[in-house]
Amino acid sequence: MSEQSVNVEYVKLSRLTSVILFILTLGVGLLLIWLSVWITARSWPRTLSFTGIELRGGKFIRWDECERLVEVVTVMRPVTVTRFDLHTSRGVVKLPVERMVHGNAVMDYVVSHVPQDALGDPQE
Repeated sequence: MSEQSVNVEYVKLSRLTSVILFILTLGVGLLLIWLSVWITARSWPRTLSFTGIELRGGKFIRWDECERLVEVVTVMRPVTVTRFDLHTSRGVVKLPVERMVHGNAVMDYVVSHVPQDALGDPQE
């Protein structure tokens, strides 16, 4: 990735899954999923730049405000979901790597721009 701003893209729910979910739940299930993603996604990155992260909710976080990067693993048998939380003085930026189109490249960009003391001890 270059030093210019990078738009972060996310994997969308497939249309077939949406139609099946709509039919089976009379639209309520799809509406609940859409609302929960819309509320949660406000703390996801929209754009990464040399100066910081613009969130989907409109807030801008500078790289020097980042205090700690934490891996969060959620296990709901048989599914395991991993995301990273970037703690800042103004809240938490959630980085759902598996939902991003190029999640590993985005994480490489984030790790290269976050202050080194925010990365912590690799043995933790």
